[in-house]
Amino acid sequence: MNFACINDKDALYFFPLNEQEAVFSPIQAMDGTRYVLTEQEGVDFSQTVAAERVDNDLYLRLRSESESDSSIQIKDFFQFQGSVHSLSDTGEYRLHLSADSATAAGPVTLCNEYLGVQQDQPEAAVLKVMQQAAAFQALDQLAESLNPSAEPMPNAQETEPVLFLAAASEANATFAVIPSITALYDQAGNKRGQLVSGSVTDDKRPKLVGLGEPNTTLDILLNGEVVDSVTVDGQGNWSYTPVVPLEEGGQLFFVRDQTTGKTSGNVVLIIDTMAPARASLSSVTDDTSGSPIAIAKDGHTRDNTPTLKGKAEANSLVIIYNDTTPIASIYADDNGNWSWTAIFLPDGTYALKVAAMDFAGNIGLPSVKHTITIDTQAPSQPKILEVLDDAGTSTGPLLNGAVTDDDTPTFSGTAEQGATVVIYDNGFEIGRVVAEDGTWSFTPEQPLAEGEHSFTATATDRVGNQSQASEAWDLTILVNVPAAPVVESVLDDAGTVTGALESGDFTDDSTPTISGSAEANATVIIYSNGEEIGRVEADNSGNWVFTPENPLADGEHSLTFVTLNGAGNSSEPSDPWVVNVDTQAPNAPTIGSVLDDVGVKTGELASGDVTDDQRPTLSGSAEKGAT
Repeated sequence: MNFACINDKDALYFFPLNEQEAVFSPIQAMDGTRYVLTEQEGVDFSQTVAAERVDNDLYLRLRSESESDSSIQIKDFFQFQGSVHSLSDTGEYRLHLSADSATAAGPVTLCNEYLGVQQDQPEAAVLKVMQQAAAFQALDQLAESLNPSAEPMPNAQETEPVLFLAAASEANATFAVIPSITALYDQAGNKRGQLVSGSVTDDKRPKLVGLGEPNTTLDILLNGEVVDSVTVDGQGNWSYTPVVPLEEGGQLFFVRDQTTGKTSGNVVLIIDTMAPARASLSSVTDDTSGSPIAIAKDGHTRDNTPTLKGKAEANSLVIIYNDTTPIASIYADDNGNWSWTAIFLPDGTYALKVAAMDFAGNIGLPSVKHTITIDTQAPSQPKILEVLDDAGTSTGPLLNGAVTDDDTPTFSGTAEQGATVVIYDNGFEIGRVVAEDGTWSFTPEQPLAEGEHSFTATATDRVGNQSQASEAWDLTILVNVPAAPVVESVLDDAGTVTGALESGDFTDDSTPTISGSAEANATVIIYSNGEEIGRVEADNSGNWVFTPENPLADGEHSLTFVTLNGAGNSSEPSDPWVVNVDTQAPNAPTIGSVLDDVGVKTGELASGDVTDDQRPTLSGSAEKGAT
């Protein structure tokens, strides 16, 4: 089934329609537009299409074999003088609905008014295009299924007209039958079948069929001259096919009974066997910006309503194709110029070409294809997957939120293939790169300033559709970061035990002297268990010495050191140096026992005892770890 509309200027627009899909873009109604569905012979329109009014919109639901009905929404249909029609493959044209403000909301009852055959309608030419499109699709599918390599099947054999008998005005009176031409048949070219007087045909030897007095001879007259004769059979039927091909242009036929001289009525045919010259498609333009912008071959556009222009034979019907499928038609003017603007083409790729058809149905050679891609959808959100530090002493991948001394880090990630990725720093663009294969990498040309940075990226496709910004990747850039201080010695210079301490040692000096090296003239900040306990200035050679002003409390102290240079940049903390401060005298030890283990008499001795053991064993308790 095809769906199209014919506007008040008889311009034809096809809408892509798949009965197995339930997605269809809405159509904006226009004054006087006729919406036409093609159907197969014997199909009951009321059984295949249902209508419903919602506000001023009309919904046509195609009852297909799919799980959900396909719907066509015609917006504001009931505000305009539109109508819904059907066209059968045999050319029957019917009216099913006219826009009427009195139609109530809800389900709409469709009528089934027969308007005649396609060739009798004012819009016959465009209906012919619709009918041909439906017939070609059905025949192509059937031919492909039966024998894909076969030539297109010929037209079915036409039925000969039934003989009707002349009536007598008086009983028992005898009258000769007046000869007549009852049918004409096109037997050649693209369009074959029955013709009516006034038809245009590409058959130079059309078949004439008629009635006459049985067994008489009829003269065939062409433009008033006898060109041949034919004998009526015993049933009163006759048929004739010209022996000499007819000339191009208008031809007038009638027959005459040689015996009675009675003649038939006139029939006229216009012979046109010359196919139109090849039509051209000179331009396809995007008009969304207000000024037409040319869409190059194989180009992309955001315009769902592109404008096509070209040249064709004057007054011919220009058929617009997407590859081999007709999607619209428009008449060329007296000078052969034509222009067509699509009502709506869904996103996708279109191989556009045109061909001209004359009134006889002769179709000229198609134009060269002009392929375009319509893309109105924004690209998917790009991603920043990695940021790489490749400068300074510490290199490698950076975590989101990290601090780095690399002021030109390398960013990489993914985006829609072919999209332009724009990188932003705190909302300001700093560069762009194309994701040729769906991946991208970017390194700033100019060094980034020190401080906090929040980086995002957007993707813009080749027609300008822009994605949402990526998730942010935050970095802090500190280029002139000093090195952490180096602790060279910690000196205990108080109490009975003095000297240099190793990390982890115990000391009774609550103000040990610490010395080391750092960046020249920098400030060294000293922390104990994460709390600052003081700071000292390094000399011109970077040497520094620090003694706490306030004694350290007894216990474990994890000392760390940070360099703060003149630019205000701080180093990472140094590795910790652990000092255990103990300034309290231990409790007096106790002697728990004295053991005699020599001589005849051994055992534990009491205070004041006499013993022959010159090396008795003493044991007792004292502060843990004490000597």
